[in-house]
Amino acid sequence: MCYSLSLQSSIDFHNRNALNVHGNRAIFSSSLATLGFPSLPERDRRRKLYLCHGSGVGSSRFDGNISVKLRGIPRHRSRVSCSDARRMPDDRHDAKETAVELTARPDFSEFITSERVKVVAMLALALALCNADRVVMSVAIVPLSLSRGWSKSFSGIVQSSFLWGYLISPIAGGTLVDRYGGKVVMTWGVALWSLATFLTPWAADTSLWALLAARAMVGVAEGVALPCMNNMVARWFPPTERSRAVGIAMAGFQLGNVVGLLLSPILMSQGGIYGPFVIFGLSGFLWMLVWLSATSSTPDRHPQITKSELEYINQKRRASTRENRRNTTSVIPPFRRLLSKMPTWAVIVANSMHSWGFFVLLSWMPIYFNSVYHVNLKQAAWFSAVPWSMMAFTGYIAGFWSDLLIRRGTSITVTRKIMQSIGFIGPGIALIGLTTAKRPLIASAWLSLAVGLKSFSHLGFLINLQEIAPEYSGVLHGMCLTAGTLAAIVGTVGAGFFVELLGSFQGFILLTAILYLLSALFFNVYSTGERVDFDTTVLNNGAYPLSKIKHCALFSASSYVCVSWQWKLARTSKMVTNVGETESIAKGHGKKRKVKVQFLENDPWSPVEIQGRFSIISSQVSVHLFPNSAMANDNKKAATGFPEKVSAKANPEANEATDIAGNIIYHAKYSPHFSPLKFGPEQALYATAESLRDRLIQLWNETYLHFNKVDPKQTYYLSMEYLQGRALTNAIGNLDLQGPYADALRTLGYELEEIAEQEKDAALGNGGLGRLASCFLDSMATLNLPAWGYGLRYRHGLFKQLITKNGQEEVAEDWLEKFSPWEIARHDVMFPVRFFGSVQINPDGSRKWVGGDVVQALAYDVPIPGYKTKNTISLRLWEAKARAEDLDLFRFNEGEYELAAQLDSRAQQICTVLYPGDATENGKLLRLKQQFFLCSASLQDIISRFNERNTGEGSRKWSEFPSKVAVQMNDTHPTLAIPELMRLLMDDNGLGWDEAWDVTSRTVAYTNHTVLPEALEKWSQSLMWKLLPRHMEIIEEIDKRFVQTIRNTRVDLEDKLSTLSILDNNPQKPVVRMANLCVVSSHTVNGVAQLHSDILKAELFGDYVSIWPNKFQNKTNGITPRRWLRFCNPELSKIITKWLKTDKWITDLDLLTGLRQFAENEELQSEWASAKAANKQRLAQYIERVTGVSIDPNSLFDIQVKRIHEYKRQLLNILGVIYDFISLKGMKPEERKKAVPRTVMVGGKAFATYTNAKRIVKLVNDVGNVVNSDPEVNEYLKVVFVPNYNVTVAEILIPGCDLSQHISTAGMEASGTSNMKFALNGSLIIGTLDGANVEIRDEIGEENFFLFGATADQVPRLRKEREDGRFKPDPRFEEVKKFVKSGVFGSYDYGPLLDSLEGNTGYGRGDYFLVGHDFASYMDAQGKVEETFKDRKKWLKMSILSTAGSGKFSSDRTIAQYAKEIWNIEACPVP
Repeated sequence: MCYSLSLQSSIDFHNRNALNVHGNRAIFSSSLATLGFPSLPERDRRRKLYLCHGSGVGSSRFDGNISVKLRGIPRHRSRVSCSDARRMPDDRHDAKETAVELTARPDFSEFITSERVKVVAMLALALALCNADRVVMSVAIVPLSLSRGWSKSFSGIVQSSFLWGYLISPIAGGTLVDRYGGKVVMTWGVALWSLATFLTPWAADTSLWALLAARAMVGVAEGVALPCMNNMVARWFPPTERSRAVGIAMAGFQLGNVVGLLLSPILMSQGGIYGPFVIFGLSGFLWMLVWLSATSSTPDRHPQITKSELEYINQKRRASTRENRRNTTSVIPPFRRLLSKMPTWAVIVANSMHSWGFFVLLSWMPIYFNSVYHVNLKQAAWFSAVPWSMMAFTGYIAGFWSDLLIRRGTSITVTRKIMQSIGFIGPGIALIGLTTAKRPLIASAWLSLAVGLKSFSHLGFLINLQEIAPEYSGVLHGMCLTAGTLAAIVGTVGAGFFVELLGSFQGFILLTAILYLLSALFFNVYSTGERVDFDTTVLNNGAYPLSKIKHCALFSASSYVCVSWQWKLARTSKMVTNVGETESIAKGHGKKRKVKVQFLENDPWSPVEIQGRFSIISSQVSVHLFPNSAMANDNKKAATGFPEKVSAKANPEANEATDIAGNIIYHAKYSPHFSPLKFGPEQALYATAESLRDRLIQLWNETYLHFNKVDPKQTYYLSMEYLQGRALTNAIGNLDLQGPYADALRTLGYELEEIAEQEKDAALGNGGLGRLASCFLDSMATLNLPAWGYGLRYRHGLFKQLITKNGQEEVAEDWLEKFSPWEIARHDVMFPVRFFGSVQINPDGSRKWVGGDVVQALAYDVPIPGYKTKNTISLRLWEAKARAEDLDLFRFNEGEYELAAQLDSRAQQICTVLYPGDATENGKLLRLKQQFFLCSASLQDIISRFNERNTGEGSRKWSEFPSKVAVQMNDTHPTLAIPELMRLLMDDNGLGWDEAWDVTSRTVAYTNHTVLPEALEKWSQSLMWKLLPRHMEIIEEIDKRFVQTIRNTRVDLEDKLSTLSILDNNPQKPVVRMANLCVVSSHTVNGVAQLHSDILKAELFGDYVSIWPNKFQNKTNGITPRRWLRFCNPELSKIITKWLKTDKWITDLDLLTGLRQFAENEELQSEWASAKAANKQRLAQYIERVTGVSIDPNSLFDIQVKRIHEYKRQLLNILGVIYDFISLKGMKPEERKKAVPRTVMVGGKAFATYTNAKRIVKLVNDVGNVVNSDPEVNEYLKVVFVPNYNVTVAEILIPGCDLSQHISTAGMEASGTSNMKFALNGSLIIGTLDGANVEIRDEIGEENFFLFGATADQVPRLRKEREDGRFKPDPRFEEVKKFVKSGVFGSYDYGPLLDSLEGNTGYGRGDYFLVGHDFASYMDAQGKVEETFKDRKKWLKMSILSTAGSGKFSSDRTIAQYAKEIWNIEACPVP
């Protein structure tokens, strides 16, 4: 039995086996205890799996979810469609996933330099030799006939002797090719025909029979050439490239005619009549030397093929066939079934006509020109050769056109018929023209047209062989060649007799033309481009006629199992229809085979157990699962996709696996989103999520009611971004239900990990801002704090990142393409939000905002559970909608649909994408709309809740509002909450300015996340007046009062008012400074790391600090240890819990310091290394799956993943990699062996309009393409860009990382949180003293941190020195830039990117981010990394200490500080 797992290994063993079938799932169990199969980490439980009997001689075919339980190894489950794969016992290539990963089609340069084209080029050369050896006799026959006195008819017999041998070998050769592969068979073929050609002169001098035997041997050997070509093209080329491949190969075939016809007369004149036989014979042996060393029968065995090319070939082939084919054949092909289908006859007839025309023209044209036009031998050869040159040229053009038609949507069937029609009708007409030619030049032109158009038929019938029978392409080609050879013999010999009988060639040429036209008609009527089923006796997933199913067992209400024996074993005679045991006897070879089919009553799925021993050589065993719908007519049972014995029962409080399974099935049946006939992984995900959501809603309701009853002060966190990641595993983990849910899903035939992988990340954010906000919500719930989050429900997120040959490309996220099972639409929570309009002044002086557009904000709640607590809070997301009355029915009925629904369209735009491009006025307007929409809807909801919780008599006093409500603005995006709260208080609730200002300024607080100028938002005053006229009045008043206060109380700051004021009234570009508005209006302003907060107080907001010294605080960011250690790294979590003897560290991360005392303990280090190795193995598998790049898990995994930005300096990273590449290339092989193998991974998204960031992405990919394909270096260095970086990807990358790069220019990163995640998971950091790096280094110990680069206080001075021209770059830095400019990494123009590193000052120049300055110390630090990595004990100790020192960076600590020091709220646990 052969297992092929995605662990890059396969196992060959012969043992008893058992297949347990559950619904349309099957469990295959066997003992592998003696095989030395490596133990798999618990995390790596999901694998793609193929099962096959023996080594290409039988099959086990499964459709559905296959779960394999191997003794001592965790269960693996995956959806596959598996046919018997051709695997030898020593095959070590993994079976790739059936889920097709679409890859970009290679351009022409990539295609023409690929290994597959090199293989087809060698095939083309072999076919050229094949035809040259064949055609030399067509030239030599003229002098031979003259010297020996042969008649034309006898000359035809001599020439046809080649075809006698050719008649014998194609079928046998095709069968051998299908069995042993093209490389071996082609080698023997070339060897034999070259030897026979070389010996032809000796044979001719010996006797006529020896000559005939030698030519027949050439025919025997050459009979395998085209089947070999067809077989190898089918295995090496995806369907969209096969036409070109065949075109290239057949171009060689035709060029062989040209070479043979042209060189033979020359060689004869120089070396006698036998000269060309010797030369061409020896050429074949030279070809063999190259062929044996440079090719393989299949791509996966090729020694030099790149991983990316191999992945491309496999993916494209799977995309076309879905692996629904056999990759091996039996010893005896099914000739009867092959000949029973008309498409077979279509290609046989076409091939016969092709061979007739080919050999007639090839064999007789020199004689034709010699006898009809009386030209000499050389001239006759030249006139005959020109047409074959034309055929070689048009063959490739035809191939290109054929592939183009298919790529543009023309069906394969239509394409093949078009090609075949041109290839036969065209020559037929041209041959008629040939009969009218009076001069040899005109005749050669007609012949060139005939032969040139004939090449189109290669893209008709010849490639059609691969399409109608890919598993039998070799033998079918052999059958076609045999028929064609018979036709060729008749044509070649018949032409001689025909000419002798009628005395003219013209009549025979006209006959050939008519046959061409008739053959074209036959092919068009009976051919097809689709796969033809030649295996109708093998059941095929429900396609087999129901009347012929003799042995199927009905189990569950959803499916059947059918077991069939094909060929030598008779089928079982009994059908199992009830519980019990039945034994059936099948006979074969006179021996009895016992098969037992048994129902197991104690399993809720009523599985069928099938046991038995079979003769692999003589039988083929197929197990098929049929949906109940396929049998419904015969069995009168209810058709349903759900397990019959699991009762559907709603149970929101379910804690036991059985009850949970019932609740899942309840939702699958009664909360239906899919067809009831299906219960696949996707359906299971939604049903599981909804069952879990029941529990969350119950807890959310209890929490909401408890908050309403207690009426605590509550925090409302306003953020434009939330990056939650997958919710299923997080919710199950926080509710402490991993075990019960895993068992429940296993009862239903699934693994929890498999179902979790069906979930898409919620696309509600982009970078650290959103990940931080999500961590904060988790901690708020875990700490039982009364708090909610508010955000927007973006339908398409920021974008999904694709990496193509052009770099980053952006497409819309599709996470809501169906729906999110976690959100609850609150149709009773809807608020109006106004845009544009005007301000109405009432008679009493009050103001009212009126007119404009009004959209509705609809609330969606996403429950956020705390860890092992009842408290479940809410992330409330807003969606923009238009009202029904906003549809102008009159205009709609007038056909003005867009105008009629324009408000609905504008409403839809608000929540379409995160951060729409703001290069245009409309883009700016939409961004501002988004920010105000979030603020207005959230504040209206907050005020409504404030009033709802009123427990006293009468209305609540607004003075109480700050004691009940805290609003935290996450960066400047929610700044409009300030004027909107003022407006709501004054205009809607009647408060005066002073009271409203007091309430507002005591309610809102502001977190600053950046010191980058572009991130400190500034909005055009004119745009604000246009969109929010009332708010601009309020902002003007705030600014006016602030300026007056400064003038009254701080005369010393009066000259700084131009920078301190909220409004910048520069006449060139008047703007509103949102950060200034936040600082002036908030009661507290905080930074997010100590260094960042110090910079805010000393530089950015220094003057404000002098006004309000107590307003500014630091709150160093943190991360939730649940998602970012406990759930994403269970292997390491178990080790930590074991050594700390408690799991309380999950909510008290400071306990990790207890690991320090064990840092040098060998047992802990060994366990730590094992956990890291398992995570690296998992990461390596992921990288190969998504990028096609194979990486070594034993190499140093060096990772930088974050938003792509120049200040984050991914450019510094990749320039360092380039220097390493240069260094490795310059080393001798023995020197390279001393280098530490390193895999550099970079990931992150560049904003669509940020050109230099996208150039960096492009450079990383280009460097990777060059480095990874360099055979001298790629063993020691790999470069991978990880596409579409998100939370789920981070959960794979972070646990598997050895070295994490946090290398931003000092003073420019506010904090960073990915550095905390990496450190927590034991990754070491190379970085600058920037953001939270400073505190991480302090906590884990400076000796455990690889430090480099300028410090924040040095940066201004260094920039000034650069401006003054005093910067002296490191020679290594200059060498790297020169290397990039040399074009080594492609033709892309990196000049603008490198220009940012050049010069001393100016826009986009002057190396503002100090890449050049820090390059030298960065490379030195990387040198220290390598030296340390070689000392495994030291590295492991540092890794343990990294985790041990990460306790401070828990978001629980951060939120506890916010709650106490900014929000003044207390825990409010649900009892």
